[in-house]
Amino acid sequence: MATKLAPETIVQILKNFETVEEVVVCASACRRFHDVWLCHAPQIIWTIGPKQILAFDDALMAVRATEIVLESYQKEELPSDPFPLSSLSGAVRKPSLSEFQQVRDFEHLAKCAEQIYVEDEEDLKDYIQRDQPDGTALRVLWRERFHNSIYRVLLAGAVLYRAYQEPMHMAANWGLPNFLDKYVEALASDDMSSEPVSGDELDYLMTFAPYNLGESGGIHGSFKTLGEFLVQQGKKSAQQQKLHAQTTEILPTFATTDGLSDSEAAVLFIELGQLLFALEFLVGIQGRAPIIVNGSGSEEHGRTRFAPDLLHKPARTTPVVLFGTFFPEYISTPALAADAVDSHLVATPVCRSSETRPGVGFQHIYLFLHDLHRMAGCDNEFSSQNPAPYPHHQFFEYMFREYLGLRFVDNEFDFLYDEFRESGFIFVERDDHLMIEIDIEALAALFEPVASTTGKT
Repeated sequence: MATKLAPETIVQILKNFETVEEVVVCASACRRFHDVWLCHAPQIIWTIGPKQILAFDDALMAVRATEIVLESYQKEELPSDPFPLSSLSGAVRKPSLSEFQQVRDFEHLAKCAEQIYVEDEEDLKDYIQRDQPDGTALRVLWRERFHNSIYRVLLAGAVLYRAYQEPMHMAANWGLPNFLDKYVEALASDDMSSEPVSGDELDYLMTFAPYNLGESGGIHGSFKTLGEFLVQQGKKSAQQQKLHAQTTEILPTFATTDGLSDSEAAVLFIELGQLLFALEFLVGIQGRAPIIVNGSGSEEHGRTRFAPDLLHKPARTTPVVLFGTFFPEYISTPALAADAVDSHLVATPVCRSSETRPGVGFQHIYLFLHDLHRMAGCDNEFSSQNPAPYPHHQFFEYMFREYLGLRFVDNEFDFLYDEFRESGFIFVERDDHLMIEIDIEALAALFEPVASTTGKT
């Protein structure tokens, strides 16, 4: 009977399944269905994937961006500039079965992160699921936004990989063949008594905008592609959702650009806050211990010194490029997301098959940025006596300044940031009752207009 069905009819039948895995089982039972599945898999996956996986397209884009970095890394090259971000969506190129499997790995990573977070947030779970009349739907909304932000941490890490790796990659061409060798030696010997870079190395670094501390207004070229993408995503979100009046009342006053309406600017502000929260939780930038540990037991990337027995149960492993580390790593997770609470997410570096040139894939960017922050001294806005955003936050400074006319506050930044990063309610902005409990005020208080009363710009 199946042999008489037109391919178009079989495609429609397969599209009605709930999961791609069900399609694979069905196709394996019938030669005709199997042939149609092989020919039309991307189309079918693109229909089912978003129904099966929260924030499916964001995960797919992160997968594809990571693959671009991995291919360049193995070739000892940098990804193209600008990064081909506009070609990553499934709307442009539908996903293959292998890409779907990678998306499932990213989804599993997001689920593990979710389990670790909500384990210690009983108030959040109770408030959403038990105290709200639409708690089930609200829980799905929270999960979708949380997962989306995790995927954007991975996407941003891959897209900005070139910007942060370029000085190391190009140093030999500029007469610095041993660039940062002494710094790496100091790390290995655990002797950081001297400055992280020499004067010549610092002068060279300052020609690359992401390393020019305090110059967030001058990094347009490095961050523009990702910035414009997030702005467009914010505009799309603003068409699908409306922030509650209480939320917009406590947000800062925006000096919008790029044709942003007030509602679009407000949604962009919230989505950047969600991304910042996910970054802090997953990677740990400003005082929060990351949920990832190194398989070697080292403190590389600011991770806790804990040598796991890798994992208690069979693990899943997926390559990522995290924002903040900007280096390819494998993240191993337990087979069941619920087990992540009692085990760990374990990172190991991605190795190259060969190494023929220096400066490819610098592994110490996370710590190096912290050491540059320390080296900046009291005359720099990143003064240790007046805690301010670490240089890992340059992209966020750029986004808030460029598109919303805001800058991080100087006074009480640490205190306000601590309040902000403790509240996962930022993912459930919804209604009048819920707004009473949300600590979006802490996020809003982190900013002031660029043309503030302090006269700083």
